Amino acid sequence: MGRLDGKVAVVTSEEASAGVAARLAAEGAAIVVAGSDASAVGSALAELRAAGARVAGFVGEASDPAVAEMVAELFPGFGVVASA
Repeated sequence: MGRLDGKVAVVTSEEASAGVAARLAAEGAAIVVAGSDASAVGSALAELRAAGARVAGFVGEASDPAVAEMVAELFPGFGVVASA
């Protein structure tokens, strides 16, 4: 069992490509990838899915309150926001 089982982590596409999302997923978190570059978000999603992670993604700012509401609806247990 991972330390983040049942949790949801929101990360930016830049952080996802840096490996933050992969490390969070390895600990059991579902991952939501957010970013302003649709291509970067898509690449991060593809990489995470290939590794077996449970993921969702959107183009937008992770700090937007509407995003937090959407994430909470999609993933009950929303618990981690990683942003540099």
